Amino acid sequence: MADCIDFTLPQSLSLQFGRIMGSSIPGARFGTTIVNIGDLNLDGYPDVAIGAPYEHGYGAVYIYNGWKEGLKTAYSQRIEARYQPLQPQGFGISISQAMDIDDNQYPDIVIGAYESDSAYLFRNNSPLVVGRDTFVSLNINVKNRDDEPAYLARVEINLPENVDIINVANCETKTNSSLMCDIGNPLNSKMETSLTVKLGLVKIKKKLEIEVIAKTDSMDSDLSNNRVLIALPLIYRGDIALQG
Repeated sequence: MADCIDFTLPQSLSLQFGRIMGSSIPGARFGTTIVNIGDLNLDGYPDVAIGAPYEHGYGAVYIYNGWKEGLKTAYSQRIEARYQPLQPQGFGISISQAMDIDDNQYPDIVIGAYESDSAYLFRNNSPLVVGRDTFVSLNINVKNRDDEPAYLARVEINLPENVDIINVANCETKTNSSLMCDIGNPLNSKMETSLTVKLGLVKIKKKLEIEVIAKTDSMDSDLSNNRVLIALPLIYRGDIALQG
């Protein structure tokens, strides 16, 4: 049976019930550790980290972002131990509260892996600074980790509605804020490919959120690592000079 967590959130004068399940992998022990890690993405709402220390035999940690109505039910980030150096075991059995370890004004967290007698520090990225050039290039790398080819492999990119799509390659525009990009037919086993999307940010005010989903018409043995949510706070920096 897959591990899950039920929760209740206040909404106006009624109660809202929700459920979060991580990747739904049986035996992962999702929810062994639940920690309020503060405002990790700097949007004004506290975020939560949840450990699943037995997922795939190594462990994983999920980040869930808060918002005005409580806790979002879809995770924004999934840190898998099997893709970390040395593949620690028991990863996520303990999670520290957020702290600014490297004095860059952004919160960091430490994750314990008791079966490997180790702890791992994850530093929070600085915000994206936008100056005279109000655009950014998004580089996406995709690897077929399965032992079989992935036919009609593609990447779906979901953007905020007010982002301008400046330049894309091998991509079709589904809507004004959604792209579908071909990455191989087939994308062979263990093969890695990349694509670049250039975006205009002049209409974005505070935060850039991008969802990237890898898809294929073939059987996928692990759907849990096919989605990434990128959330970056923005800082606009102007060049002002006085003359007189």
